[in-house]
Amino acid sequence: MESIVKMVYKKDLNVLKISCNGKAFDVSRIKDIPIEQWVFPFCSKGVKWNGLYEELKVFTESNDFTLHFDSDDTSFEIVKYALAETPAKLIGTNNIVTILYNENPFTTRITVNGNVFNTARIQNRSIDEWINPIQIRDLQWNGIFEEITEFIGTDVYKIYFVGKQEFMKLLIDKCPKNVDVFYRDPKIAEKVNKVKQPVKSTPNTVSSTIPKVNMESVSLAAKKTSEKLKNTAAESDSTENLNNIPIKNDFIRKNIMSVCAVISIIMTFLPFASFSAKAGDVTGNKISVSGFETLFGVKEIKVGSNSSVFGLILFLVPIIIIVMNYIKPLKPFKKYIAVGAPTLGIIGEFITFFDLRGTFKTFIQDEGAKLSSSLGIGFFLILASFILTAVVGLMIYHGVELPKKKNDRK
Repeated sequence: MESIVKMVYKKDLNVLKISCNGKAFDVSRIKDIPIEQWVFPFCSKGVKWNGLYEELKVFTESNDFTLHFDSDDTSFEIVKYALAETPAKLIGTNNIVTILYNENPFTTRITVNGNVFNTARIQNRSIDEWINPIQIRDLQWNGIFEEITEFIGTDVYKIYFVGKQEFMKLLIDKCPKNVDVFYRDPKIAEKVNKVKQPVKSTPNTVSSTIPKVNMESVSLAAKKTSEKLKNTAAESDSTENLNNIPIKNDFIRKNIMSVCAVISIIMTFLPFASFSAKAGDVTGNKISVSGFETLFGVKEIKVGSNSSVFGLILFLVPIIIIVMNYIKPLKPFKKYIAVGAPTLGIIGEFITFFDLRGTFKTFIQDEGAKLSSSLGIGFFLILASFILTAVVGLMIYHGVELPKKKNDRK
């Protein structure tokens, strides 16, 4: 059973409570000692303390317990620092979740405490879908609140919603009791900060530093989060939505673009086209050319050029599709490369054929001889591979879905 320690620390009220599975921890040794001291070992007036982690390890009889820490941000950072090199998991109650939602097209961006939350499973889906659990084929989604709870490790957090208020109401209707939902407009938050005037402290005036910091931190956090989402939009737009790919094998589905590219390269070793000279009723020997030979040379042609420079496209296109997943500067352009590259490959394939045909025409020197040409199995398989690659690119990066089968009901 996982050991979950709950700690409530209110510095101003001198409140400190620690418990685990209903069992209370004796805090008498650290009751009146500052937190920055009792997170580490100390000895004071004969009282020995082994540090927060070591004491809780003995209390829970576990090395990798989870600590739910309910306190202010400063205290949380102190505890976080003290437990940084321990296997203990620290979870705070000041968790901020920002949801940026747009319905046209359906786009959802989420950050949790400033970290980008992976929304690939719910891209191109409306809020009334992903607010609830989804179970379709290999897609397993437990609903937005459950997913965030699992991600953070606690069901205590605040949601700031950026989008139309009518959609925010859907969140409010399903909101659990420990979750707060607020509307956040970054532009309004920025204006509020600009019009605020500094308060002059006088002997009879209490400084409002703490409320000011809290208000600004929330506003700035929302602003920074929005900016972060916008800055990562290019990368997020290329997020691979693999849920539309009707392939059960997880490895193939995740690498489907690269698989198509490799298939395209393999197909270049098959017959690309065949050529022969025909004079009257007499037909010469048929020369079969592979896609590989279109670039590196047809050995049967001894005079002049024996290759097509356009054959380079047959190899360059699949190579670009493969390497775009490994070169970071290409990530913002993946959605364009995924469709544009195979389209270029289709066009280049036909140009290669006609260029090669012209080369064979030049090779035929006999008067009255005509060139007969036909497309080979390799041409059609490469063409099919490029078309498949373009379709997959549209499905992954542009949200295109295959037509769904309709069940005829009698």
